[in-house]
Amino acid sequence: MADMNLGMTERLKPIHQRVAAMVRDEIAPLGEEFLAEIGKEGDRWAYTARQTEILEGLKKTARERGLWNFWLTDSKRGYGLSTVEYAYLA
Repeated sequence: MADMNLGMTERLKPIHQRVAAMVRDEIAPLGEEFLAEIGKEGDRWAYTARQTEILEGLKKTARERGLWNFWLTDSKRGYGLSTVEYAYLA
């Protein structure tokens, strides 16, 4: 059986740092507000208007920061990460 290297690759380290910064600076601060919205419109399994607004804003920010489509192989639209590399970001 071939030796499998499951460690973080060098090319992934700066991407991982950028993802961690986004989680810390953009996503985590909205966590309490997002969770407080659960069930406010009657259905706890449906997003409220505010939750949708939060998610769409975060998606826009992620795209602007180049933190989108990690698995796509097209270098203009994605990073072409392997499954193991992507696992570090998921």
